[in-house]
Amino acid sequence: MVERRKMVTALGLTAEQRAFIAGGAKGPQDQTGREAVPRDDAAPRAAQPARRAEENTAASVALAEPFTPRRLLVPLTTRLQPKTAHLLRRAILQQRLECRLPATVQEIIEVAVNRWLRDHGFWSEE
Repeated sequence: MVERRKMVTALGLTAEQRAFIAGGAKGPQDQTGREAVPRDDAAPRAAQPARRAEENTAASVALAEPFTPRRLLVPLTTRLQPKTAHLLRRAILQQRLECRLPATVQEIIEVAVNRWLRDHGFWSEE
């Protein structure tokens, strides 16, 4: 039987990396003991505080206003007969080849359900 190794040993993680995974350390730190944050932008240091202030202001405004997305999508799961599913996939491929809309399952089902609801009196323009 083959001797099993621990995942940490197989990955070759350092002691600092293992401590980070275990939750003991916060990651690489600078000389002051604070966590070192890698810089991904080349912006001058003077411009960074102003940008942070703008981000904080935008974040506080976003929290003050109620969350109202433009188009909230609600997950809905359904089952279709194999023939219907096959025809739907075929229609999607045909729509995409011809660069026409609707061209996704979601778009086609949205159009079809809205039309059915309107035709049967369940749809009201509010």
